[in-house]
Amino acid sequence: TGVLKSTASLFFGFIGFDEVCCMASKAKNPSRTMPRALIGTLMGAAILSGLAQMALAAMVPYHSGMSTASFEDGFNAHGWAWAKWIVAVGEISLLPLVVLLAIMPQPELVAAMSEDGLLPSIFSKQNKKGVYFECIWIVGIGLTVVSFAVPFAVLWDMISIGVLLSFNLTNASLIQVRYGNGGSVAQPYVNMLVWTLFICTAVAGFTAERGIVRQLLDGSSMDMACVLLFIATVFTSVVIVFILQTRYKTRCDMDDRSIFKVPGVPLLPAIAMFCNMYLVSQFKLMNWAYLAVLLLVFIMTYIVYLKCHTKTARKVAEPRDEESAESSSSAE
Repeated sequence: TGVLKSTASLFFGFIGFDEVCCMASKAKNPSRTMPRALIGTLMGAAILSGLAQMALAAMVPYHSGMSTASFEDGFNAHGWAWAKWIVAVGEISLLPLVVLLAIMPQPELVAAMSEDGLLPSIFSKQNKKGVYFECIWIVGIGLTVVSFAVPFAVLWDMISIGVLLSFNLTNASLIQVRYGNGGSVAQPYVNMLVWTLFICTAVAGFTAERGIVRQLLDGSSMDMACVLLFIATVFTSVVIVFILQTRYKTRCDMDDRSIFKVPGVPLLPAIAMFCNMYLVSQFKLMNWAYLAVLLLVFIMTYIVYLKCHTKTARKVAEPRDEESAESSSSAE
């Protein structure tokens, strides 16, 4: 249980790998560079993190409070005060760098949404050097306010939950694009199947952790309602994957060598969605509630903006339509 909880909490650090994907448009050869960059950074981070955790476990055994001990505590317990201060200064120095790296691709993403009309035009304005100056300031100030208002422990869990949920959305989008729903819902039945798969894997992951695995580890009996719901959702997910694999053809260019093609679609994305939701279920329900409230505020604000933006676009378009109609009638 402790390993799984730690694994779920580590997804705060996976934002860095997400930044690599977000900056793919800047790469010269994405199909070759991106897989190597992701594999290299993942392996490097896994090896270094594993070695660091092994060192901490050796310094502070589990029965001595290793689950809540920091590297500073470990060095201090062995009388290495100088190492304690080096680690403390290093953490303070590197944390702002990690935050800046997390913010780095945000202007590019927000500007792309602004260019598509999904956000105000101020986010896509560039200065003479091609930098999204206003967007950087707005995003930076907004994130600074959040960091001041929310305790770091809560913010850490909220970000990890958000990252895992965004990974699920990415997996669902991958299936959508592979079967013809890239940019528009050309295959409505596929869209329905994918969202059903999204919900089923989420329910299966949650019931597996909360009603089966956790009960077995605690030595108590399994929750039969969770067991039945787990079986039903897993069976439904398998059926959906089978239908997508056998009844629908791939509708993207699989021969284009400039594009990286994920293997095992839709099976691998379905398994990944289940695993992600299983990890999300490790967090406290209160942190789920915090994230839900934050998402609700963002969604409501976004809906209001879209309605206002649509009305403005219609008012601008109506005079143009009248002018075009008058010009065509005069030409006749």
